[in-house]
Amino acid sequence: IAAPLLPAKPIIKARLRGLTLENLFGHPDISGDSATAMAKLISLWNKNPDSLKGLNPCADARAVGLRCLERRGTWAMLAGINLPSLISLADPNEKKVYAVITGLSGPTVTLDINGRRIVADTAKVTPFWSGDYLTLWKRPPGFWRDLEPGMQGEDVLFLRQSLAKIWGGSADVENAQTYDAKLKEQVTAFQKSRQIKPTGIVRDMTLLLLNRATENPSHPSLSEKP
Repeated sequence: IAAPLLPAKPIIKARLRGLTLENLFGHPDISGDSATAMAKLISLWNKNPDSLKGLNPCADARAVGLRCLERRGTWAMLAGINLPSLISLADPNEKKVYAVITGLSGPTVTLDINGRRIVADTAKVTPFWSGDYLTLWKRPPGFWRDLEPGMQGEDVLFLRQSLAKIWGGSADVENAQTYDAKLKEQVTAFQKSRQIKPTGIVRDMTLLLLNRATENPSHPSLSEKP
């Protein structure tokens, strides 16, 4: 008579119970691949990542109505954007792990790595991070192009209305659909207040920050619990 089968030991769970930033790269059960991290990032926008091809992260984002912003920055910049972001961490041997930043409060960052949660001090993460990040975002309704002085259209009016929500005042002015010198002053003031180059040209980063400043409750944020 064969001996009864014993239940399998939860080896993986036991190994991962003590997961920390310091021992992250030595865990054989943590792959931290970019496709898994991107799927997590997309899911935070309440989008289903299961049907995505995983060949190009930004193409996958566009397929579910999102846009990619890839930059190099600092923790302060990520806090200002206030959106979950994908980063890569590398040890001295160039072993790389991809993580999603799901929380950022002062010096404390929360990372999701292959479904595992790590809370750490940003100063301890910085040596492993190059500063590169990828953030998903949505263009505000009505915006479909970059805007610069001299342009005309309804999207210029939308820009006025967004800035009026931030600075106060009225967007109901003469030639409201024309990007004039006064509107450029408001745009550059906003850009300076967000520590980005005050060009007066409204591109992805300015639009993203405008959207965050006018607070769309449907967007995820780094202040929410993951």
